[in-house]
Amino acid sequence: LAFEKPVVQIVMLCFSLIAAALLLASANGEQICRAVRTGKPCVFPFIKGTKTYTDTCGVNPADGKLFCATAVNPDNTIKYYAICECVEVTTEPPVPTCTSSKASPCVFPFVYKGVRYDECSTVNNGGKPWCATSVNAALGYTSWANC
Repeated sequence: LAFEKPVVQIVMLCFSLIAAALLLASANGEQICRAVRTGKPCVFPFIKGTKTYTDTCGVNPADGKLFCATAVNPDNTIKYYAICECVEVTTEPPVPTCTSSKASPCVFPFVYKGVRYDECSTVNNGGKPWCATSVNAALGYTSWANC
């Protein structure tokens, strides 16, 4: 079956909202961990080898990248895993430290492509500084503007 583009976009938006809700529900008030590529929440506890991970990602000794289980077997061993990131969750609204070119306050911290920013960034913007003007529960930017 071929779906119309708006239907696919609505389904993807619903998936994003569900994933954000799961991340909020699994947050312990300090940090949440999720798969970088999909945003899928990490599953804790999980077992890798002889080590049990109860609330944080593991570190792959071969490349130093963080990993976590996105699904586990009944015995908590990893069924599926992913490169992960953990971000701090706060109930306090971020304090703006600059204003964007749209006169909207910048929101810090924000996460862009798995990297946390606490100030304006020039990444992927032709050398011009930019910032998030709104973020989601996982601190990913949902809107932005030049600083």
